[in-house]
Amino acid sequence: MSFSVRKIDEEKGRGIFADCKIQKKDTIFEEDPFVSCQFSWNKLYKYMACDYCMKSLETAEEMCRRLSNDPDIELPLHMFPQPIDIVVCDGCQEVYCSVECRDLAAKLYHHLLCRANGLIDIDGLNQLDQTWREMHYPPETATINIIVRLIAMYKQADDKEEFSQILNEFCRNTTNEACPSISHQLLGDQFADKLVVLREQVVQLIGDEGLHEAGEFLNCEGAALYKLQSKCNHSCKPNAEIRFDHGTHRLTLKAIEDIEADEEICISYLNECQLESGRHTRQKILMENYLFFCDCPWCEAQSLDPDITSEEEDSSEESDMSDSSSIEMYRRIDNI
Repeated sequence: MSFSVRKIDEEKGRGIFADCKIQKKDTIFEEDPFVSCQFSWNKLYKYMACDYCMKSLETAEEMCRRLSNDPDIELPLHMFPQPIDIVVCDGCQEVYCSVECRDLAAKLYHHLLCRANGLIDIDGLNQLDQTWREMHYPPETATINIIVRLIAMYKQADDKEEFSQILNEFCRNTTNEACPSISHQLLGDQFADKLVVLREQVVQLIGDEGLHEAGEFLNCEGAALYKLQSKCNHSCKPNAEIRFDHGTHRLTLKAIEDIEADEEICISYLNECQLESGRHTRQKILMENYLFFCDCPWCEAQSLDPDITSEEEDSSEESDMSDSSSIEMYRRIDNI
């Protein structure tokens, strides 16, 4: 193994470090998630995927027909993949890509959530999903069903204490001790009623055993939780990136730069457009979404830059433009 998890300090916690030199493009590790779940809107619009590993169960032609709402579309012969085998749950007809995935799902969470077993209120489950969709329109970044699945996993777990310890590793503070007035953007007053409604429906549906508070909100912003990848810290000049090369929920961490022994392996929590923004804008996004100020070498190098956001920089530049068509083009590029 070319890396190890090491304690950095109390404020930053742990990080992943190279134990030897890692070459650019090398695979650092691959990991299956602790839990994953398909997005609600994605499933509503009939994107067929394995309930356990999220592997697509559609051929390219089937996907084209669904997305275009045209059942007569035919793709060139060379674009046809091998036929996809589909395995179903005998009780509720939930779909899987293999017997292995079906059996793992039943062992971990699906026995409780299977509609045929009568252990859960089906109408309540549908209502919770509908409530979530009404609050969270596409593009999706999370799903309430991952919380339901976590509680089901807890209830089916043989060792509930061990399960809770693993889950607690994902919990973060919802306010920043260095700046107590700043809390996660999903904790604003405009979301307060929505969070109460969602929690009440979850408790009514599946009970509150195993449902503990993490500050005021369990920060679950993805469709999956990864025990190892969650130890990767952020840098605005990352030396590694996350990829999904297997067409499933399996994650691959690849080096995008040469990494020396004992160097920390960092990814970016920001997208490419955000990384191109100025330091102050990046810091603002990171604080609003992840509750920390970045002190990576790139941010330190820009520490003397003006404390204005990219929007303010744009306004300043636009005020100096006399050609209105140039102004409009600049705004469009900025929005992209």
